[in-house]
Amino acid sequence: MDPNDLLRVALYDTRSEAQFVLAALLENGIDAKLSVDEHSALGMDLDVHADEVELIVKRAEFDKAKEIIEDLETGEVEKVPAWTCQCGEDVDEGFDTCWSCGAGYKAG
Repeated sequence: MDPNDLLRVALYDTRSEAQFVLAALLENGIDAKLSVDEHSALGMDLDVHADEVELIVKRAEFDKAKEIIEDLETGEVEKVPAWTCQCGEDVDEGFDTCWSCGAGYKAG
């Protein structure tokens, strides 16, 4: 990512909360990253004391990222229906990854 083309799309109190949203953005094809002040002891992150965790995206993806974040916050995320994977396994509703082969759900 070009540092001159990056915008903060959200700010979180904990790394775990930010990582949850980061995973949702990456799953939707948005190139995002976290920027955080590290509080560490022996190389381990102490999530409890993180001052702030920024979620950073490219300027061109800002609006789409903001929309996804708002959907997560309001609970308006589209649920994945039950589906049959390419490997033949039936996957239960709400799961977007096949437990058998690891393939992802593809709508349509």
